[in-house]
Amino acid sequence: MKIKVLLAEDHHLVRRGLALLINSQPDMEVVGEVACGEDCCQAITAVSPDVVVLDLALPDIPGLKVLERLKCLKPMPKVIILTMYEELEFLEEALKLGAKGYLIKRAAEEELIRAVREVARGEYYIHPSLAGKMISRNALAAKCGLSPREMEVLVYWGKGLANEEIAKKLFISVKTVETHKTRIKEKLNLKTRADVVRYCLENNLI
Repeated sequence: MKIKVLLAEDHHLVRRGLALLINSQPDMEVVGEVACGEDCCQAITAVSPDVVVLDLALPDIPGLKVLERLKCLKPMPKVIILTMYEELEFLEEALKLGAKGYLIKRAAEEELIRAVREVARGEYYIHPSLAGKMISRNALAAKCGLSPREMEVLVYWGKGLANEEIAKKLFISVKTVETHKTRIKEKLNLKTRADVVRYCLENNLI
């Protein structure tokens, strides 16, 4: 039985290229193509794909919002994010929302095919460069005694986001952000925001 794939990509030429690539595989077939998030949600119900290849930058509903909607489906379809965004925060947020794969658009064609097969089997597939960054960040967090949430706050802090912006991105209160910052400064022996930025730069966090 072939792996049924739904493509959610707003650029027509990119979508057609993906369809040709996937349909050229003996064990896969594209069962639907959509250009926006609303159509993606409807198409999943209509065609019941095994794997959804989802762009994060859809014109009507951001890909992460589409993922939030898909979490309500039982079972949730297996989703591979295909995007130009290489920041770890996008990857981490996508995984939290239930994505099984995360692939960068500059990846080789064979990577997409491998990702579809692995995700269809119930495995995860993350673009190698991002997987390496995630492992390095997790190792640094463990070494310094930072929790995953504290590491997220540290990165946004290093990027210059205000407490309110960090709180909004992480769905926590401003007071909680302030508490995390206090703990981060104590654990890393940082005194000023300049120290925070320097630490993030030296450890390739931003």
